[in-house]
Formats: sequence, C-alpha cells, structure tokens
Amino acid sequence: LLLWSNDWQLKVNVSKCHVLHLHKNNPLMNYYFNHIRLDPCLLVNDIGVDIDSLLHFDKHVDRIVSKAYSRIGLLFRGFVSRNLNVFRQAYITYIRPLLEYASNVWSPHLITQVNSLEKVQRHFTKRIIELHELSYKDRLTVLNLETLEHRRLSSDLTMYYKVFHNLTPWPPSDYFNVFIPPHDLQSVHHDFNIRKPLCRTNTFANEFLTVASLHGTVCQVLSLIQILLPRLSVLLQILTCPNFLSIHFSIAFILLIYFALYIFMF
Repeated sequence: LLLWSNDWQLKVNVSKCHVLHLHKNNPLMNYYFNHIRLDPCLLVNDIGVDIDSLLHFDKHVDRIVSKAYSRIGLLFRGFVSRNLNVFRQAYITYIRPLLEYASNVWSPHLITQVNSLEKVQRHFTKRIIELHELSYKDRLTVLNLETLEHRRLSSDLTMYYKVFHNLTPWPPSDYFNVFIPPHDLQSVHHDFNIRKPLCRTNTFANEFLTVASLHGTVCQVLSLIQILLPRLSVLLQILTCPNFLSIHFSIAFILLIYFALYIFMF
C-alpha cells in the first residue's frame, strides 16, 4: 500500500487509519505505515457495517435499530395521509433497508438481537390505527409483509446459492466440502451433498456460510428420508408385528436409524 501510494502520489492520512484485532486470543501485534504506528481500535465502520473485535455485531444492531425507530417517528409525523399502501411503501423504501443492509455479514443468532430487530417492524405496524387491535401476524398479512427473520434467511440462502454455483467472485471450493453419496442414497434432484464444517467456536458456528450450509443439509436429510421412506415403512411393519418385539423397542430402533442418517449427512 505504501509503494502504491508513492507511485500514484496519493498520500494516506495515517491519523485516520486504525488496526482492528479480531478474536480475544489475538496477540495484538503493532502495525506500522511509513514508520508510523497505527492506533488499535475496538470498533470500525466498514461500508456501513459496524465491526467489533469479537464479531458480535451488537453495536451495529443497536445503531440500526435506533436509527430505524427515529425514522419511523419522522414518517408518522411527516405524512398527512394514513393510507395503508402509502405507509407500506414508505416503510419498505425508507425503513426496512436500514434493518437489512448487508445482513449476510451480521445476521444475528442471539435471541435478544433477533427480537430487537423484529420489534422495529412490530412497532411500525402497531402504530397504524387501522391495525392497532390486530395481532402481529395479522398485521403482516394485511400489509403483505414478511417477518424480518424470514427475509434474512431468504437472503442468506440466495447468497449461498450464488456462491455455491460460482456466481460470485468467491471460489466455491474455498467454502464448501462437497462429497458424492453412495448410488442408492443419491437424491433425485442432485448427485452431490455438502458437509457442514466442524465449528470450534460459537462465532464460526453462526457465521453466514455455516448457518446456510446447515439449512441446506437439513433439506438433504429430508430428501434422503424421502428416498428411504418405503424401506423404513416396511421395516416398521416388521418391527411392530405382535410376534416380533415390543412397540417401545421398535420406536427406539426407528429413531436410531433416523439418527444414523442424520450423522451420516453431517
């Protein structure tokens, strides 16, 4: 970077440059630019996303929630019309994008953060007089809206599909562990499966690609069960025969088979 700035005669303001040390076990090494030490920081805003050293994104969620509440208040004070279509269009144009921008990066897994984001939409729909007495689910139905959690999941799976099918600059081989299942266990839809990576930390277990792969693997398990269901139904009839074994042992055996299939897919 120093050589590039010198070649193009573009000076870098070192006072505005900082170092963000990620993870709690980081050795906290010093970094220098043009022999000037860069000051460390605990939080940095990168293209609209607040990134902290532990990758919790709690500061980012608090900031966008506070900004969304302020904009909701401005919306109800500034609009004379109380038409539902006007409010809906204003919400999905000026407020909801605040809560969904770059959600693939910071999508929360903690219940407190999920509820904090969802309360914004609950608050907005509750302030509409015509919908005040309805439940949250009914309010969403009238306004033709989805829960924010469902929209984040849809966004994650869409991005997951794009990365997997090489529709992004990121090489799929760097993020996916694909294996070919036995011929008799192959799905009717595809001939490959994705293994969920081994996660040693809670942060890694809830990051974008890991969570998306979990949803994809659940779909694979369901497909596998659908393929093996005729065989399992025959086995169930044999095990539940009065002359064979007790019903409790039969149920336990069937659950053991499903558990083995689940472990195989993961």
